[in-house]
Amino acid sequence: MGKMNFTGIRHAFAFGLITMVPIAGYAQTVVTDVLQNGTLKQQMDFIQEKTRIYEDFRAIREDMFQKMKVNSLDSLKAAKSEIKGLKNDTRRLNSTIDSLNTSVGTIRADLDQMTKTKNSISLMGIEINKNVIMGFCGQ
Repeated sequence: MGKMNFTGIRHAFAFGLITMVPIAGYAQTVVTDVLQNGTLKQQMDFIQEKTRIYEDFRAIREDMFQKMKVNSLDSLKAAKSEIKGLKNDTRRLNSTIDSLNTSVGTIRADLDQMTKTKNSISLMGIEINKNVIMGFCGQ
């Protein structure tokens, strides 16, 4: 009868060890490196490969779904921030272009005035083009 007690104790001990160490549960709760560091496309591909389809529904573990949700929202926030920065850069550059175009117009007007002044002679308060005078003198 003593031998039966040891067998029962061994079975109870083995059963206790098996139930205390959740081998399969431990492997499923670890969120993979792809969901931590991968791009959204890599994460979607991973979910597509690792999930099951049952009656046209895809079963995704809650922790994976929540991680992808957080990652997606972070990516959208970063993209919106980048778009906002690019729009601000575009406004600033357009303002600079407008300012430079105004400066070019002013410089052109000044150049035209200087060219006109250089090519003319004032004779009794009347501006006369040098080319006209040269034409008269040359004939």
